[in-house]
Amino acid sequence: MFKERGEALLLRFAQALEDYGKVEQLPQLDGKRMVLYISPKPGAGSAKKATDKANAKKDTKQSTTPKTNQANQEIDNDNKKGNDL
Repeated sequence: MFKERGEALLLRFAQALEDYGKVEQLPQLDGKRMVLYISPKPGAGSAKKATDKANAKKDTKQSTTPKTNQANQEIDNDNKKGNDL
């Protein structure tokens, strides 16, 4: 259960950073740690900062992958029940 939640969290994190970097390796469990490798895109972050702040408010609840949507719903349901980590 927690492995899937961790993977969903890292996928959401990678999705939020897709303008700045590229996922080199998908989330992978390494002992007790789950790792995700992201490499920076050349020149990313300098020209996009102003437009990203405006777009961030609009896109906070949108997701593109069904797996991420399902994980977000599970996390929201758990939080409503009071089952926080």
